Amino acid sequence: MLQIIKSALNFLNWKQNNTASPGLNFNEQKEFNKIEREIKDLEYERKQIENLFAESKVADADITTKAKE
Repeated sequence: MLQIIKSALNFLNWKQNNTASPGLNFNEQKEFNKIEREIKDLEYERKQIENLFAESKVADADITTKAKE
C-alpha cells in the first residue's frame, strides 16, 4: 500500500514539473503545420520560376506574368 502511495506521489510531482511549458494546443499546432507546408510549397514554386528565368525559357509575353508570381 505504501508503494502505491509513493508511486502516486511521484507521478503527481512529475506531472506538476512537466506542465510548466504547455506549448501549442491542437489547433495551433495544426495551423502551424499548414503554414509550414504552404511556405515549402511557395519556396518550391519560387525556385521553379527562378530556374525558368535563369535558363531563358520564359517567353517575352509571359515575363510580366511570371515576374508577378
